[in-house]
Amino acid sequence: MPSNAVIQRKLEVFDTTLNKLRCYLPVSYEELCEDWGLQKITERSLQILVEIMIDIAQRIIAQRGDAAPQVSADAIRKLKEYGIIQNDEVYSKMVRFRNFLVHNYDSLDMAVLYEIITKRLTDFEQFKHEILAGKDI
Repeated sequence: MPSNAVIQRKLEVFDTTLNKLRCYLPVSYEELCEDWGLQKITERSLQILVEIMIDIAQRIIAQRGDAAPQVSADAIRKLKEYGIIQNDEVYSKMVRFRNFLVHNYDSLDMAVLYEIITKRLTDFEQFKHEILAGKDI
């Protein structure tokens, strides 16, 4: 378990956000497309989850005395370099999705959003598992 209180607090918010998002699922693709409120709950929850991942990565980098990366995906890649996560590509895709969500909110493809909430939420759980299993955090 990470000894860092900041990381632990972030993981608590991570759990809460993921659990609350799951309260709104499962839904059909049609329900998601037709329910603006559900879309926004889903989008914002996913954004928060990815932001927490980035924050945790940056915190670990700072604890190790390394310079903060300029690009969020690079912070995730650093975790792989440290041996904390196994597959940085999955998490880097999440960061790219978050960037798209924040900057291209007007052209978000509901099929992509639906795919994430029906098939990719376990990636968030995997990230948490890998962080908790990490040594010297």
